[in-house]
Amino acid sequence: VIEHIKKPCTFIFDRGYDANKYIKKVEQLKQSFILRLTERRNLYHKGKLMKATTLRDSRKGKIKMRIMFQKEIKDCYVTHLNVKTSASKKEMRLVLVYGLGETPMMLLTNKTIHSKEDAIKVVNLYMSRWRIEDYFRFKKQTFGFEDFRVRSLQSINNLNQLLSYSIGFIALLTEKMDKKLLAIKVLERANGIRKKLVFYYSQMAKGIHKILSHAKTGIKEYLNIRRKVPYKQVQFNFEC
Repeated sequence: VIEHIKKPCTFIFDRGYDANKYIKKVEQLKQSFILRLTERRNLYHKGKLMKATTLRDSRKGKIKMRIMFQKEIKDCYVTHLNVKTSASKKEMRLVLVYGLGETPMMLLTNKTIHSKEDAIKVVNLYMSRWRIEDYFRFKKQTFGFEDFRVRSLQSINNLNQLLSYSIGFIALLTEKMDKKLLAIKVLERANGIRKKLVFYYSQMAKGIHKILSHAKTGIKEYLNIRRKVPYKQVQFNFEC
């Protein structure tokens, strides 16, 4: 897939991709990346090779920002510095995020950072990947996506496509949901405990399920189905 991407984009990598081969590959494609580092990573800073954790523990965040983390809005502090890796001689940026957990987050990126807004943007871009995790969790828990009754790859792809259409409809409902009467009514039917959420898909699906559960005759009550008049054969009577 990566070889077919022609436009500039930013690849977001979790700690499982902290390897030089991925950094080299993205650099060869002349694309941007943001990679969360593991504690095993070594970096060059001011010509000296040292552990990334040493750089992390010797600094404090200077830029204050608010971010949604684990379904809560938290204050955190960010700082950044120039580093190099053994995978590339190009100068990169190490973005350190303090306050989101017991261990500060270490993000390596080849994106340029000239201001505090640039540093905040890098953090927000990385945190956006959690939306993907929420999407797949919703897909599995709400629709039982892994509980297949089919076995062929084509059948699984067909189910995935139909399910993606359904989730796309739910996503459209959640856009500007405070201004859409239909979305408001669906959420009311869900009767969720938590009223303020970031990811409303589960409550939307629950509300739709409760509304449609009252249907006893399928879609017949929702659609004006035109019934065809039985075909009548033309008859001619001849008299001699």
